[in-house]
Amino acid sequence: MKEGIVQFQLKQGEWIHLDYQNSNSLLWLEQESKLDPVVISALQRKDPRPRTLIQNGGIMLTLRGVNLNPGAEPDDMISLRIWIDRKRIITSNHRPSQSISDVEELIKKGRVALSPFDILLHISRFMVSYIDDAIDDYEETLLDLETDIIEKQGKAERTDLLALRKELITVRRHLTPQREAFAKLIVDPVNWVNSAQTIQLREINDHLIRILENLDALRERAIITHEEMVSQVSDQLNNRLFRLSIISAIFLPLSFLTGLLGINVGGIPGSEYSGAFLNFIIILIIVFGFQILFLRWKKWL
Repeated sequence: MKEGIVQFQLKQGEWIHLDYQNSNSLLWLEQESKLDPVVISALQRKDPRPRTLIQNGGIMLTLRGVNLNPGAEPDDMISLRIWIDRKRIITSNHRPSQSISDVEELIKKGRVALSPFDILLHISRFMVSYIDDAIDDYEETLLDLETDIIEKQGKAERTDLLALRKELITVRRHLTPQREAFAKLIVDPVNWVNSAQTIQLREINDHLIRILENLDALRERAIITHEEMVSQVSDQLNNRLFRLSIISAIFLPLSFLTGLLGINVGGIPGSEYSGAFLNFIIILIIVFGFQILFLRWKKWL
């Protein structure tokens, strides 16, 4: 086959994988694929939403998998467009997909060479497995943030937690319609899909449902963690304000006395007595000591 087109012969058909942005792939789709124009358009659509469309005895399926390419973020998910009928499966994407590479490697080793629908099952199984691994990584990241908040009293990076929450929301937004796409294929299968294959697809979908449940749990934990962080910061602020209030309460009467005796008018007591300043200092110390005892008695110190 030409550049941008990879073909594998199966026991019961063939698998053709395309780079939908390659000119050879576009030419093959238009001239040799013999597909409906709607399907051809779907195989070339950029960033499609996961869905299932059953048309003319075939299945148009769009799936999303985590991005495992170097330097990429897992939530920047890769879309895989799939057309499958009784004798042929056509897949298309542009960015490299680890799930596609894994199935290609299995075929080259002679371990997977069955029907087109079996290829779909293997791709889906790898895709869901890698999603599960990504969720495990998110859980470890969240656990580290939770530990950091507990041990360092809210000094964890808030941006890290917000970024994690954003990634969890993005991944779930992509995976929810994928669950619905699998469910539609399970509930309304085409006549050339046997019961064993439907059972396998149901197991894959159940795995995806468990992943979505874990995502929901992680989102709730992230929200609770954020609330705990905010609570700790609020407690620290309140504690500091309380200490400032105590200091203000201590110095308020002292400042009042010093201000009262510091005004420049006649008749200030002790203005002509040489020991007045020392006596005034002693009075301030007595007032200060009384305040300390009073605050300790109230258990404010």
